[in-house]
Amino acid sequence: VEVDSAILVLEDFETGLDLWELDGTEMDMFTTRFLASADFPGAAKLRYKFTRSGGSSVVSMQKDILVSGSPDYLTFRFKGNGYSHTLMWYFTDIDNELFRLLIPYSSSNTDWQTITLPWNYAQADWSNPGAQLTFPITFHHLDVYLGGGDVNETILDSIYFDDLAAEFYMDVSPEVPV
Repeated sequence: VEVDSAILVLEDFETGLDLWELDGTEMDMFTTRFLASADFPGAAKLRYKFTRSGGSSVVSMQKDILVSGSPDYLTFRFKGNGYSHTLMWYFTDIDNELFRLLIPYSSSNTDWQTITLPWNYAQADWSNPGAQLTFPITFHHLDVYLGGGDVNETILDSIYFDDLAAEFYMDVSPEVPV
């Protein structure tokens, strides 16, 4: 038995960035923008501004992305800015049950990194904690809990995203001559 894989890019973060809607908590939404990156062509830049008040500053990046089939896991590329950000994807399954995928660590790296989203990190929403994940799924939004800053400090900075992809592994049986 051989194993082969296929990668399907679900969001390239190059085109259609205007289809993403931004919302925020404790954010300056007049200044916060999601746009093509001039620094890293082919990637998207989330420019944000907030004044730390002691609460959580969150940017919610909203866009429905259908994930067909049953991928083994998802990946995306992320470039942080040295602050510890926490990322959480929200999605529904075919039964319209809500789930979330918490990135299992804060992303403070300033280099590009590929983040893998394994399904064992998916958690059913508190409204139905016993829900079973059934494919296909639809992503609805990514919440970015922004790190950094002391109380009353204003931060204007950027983070970057590239290539949300589904990865499928398939068992391929070699042909056996008859």
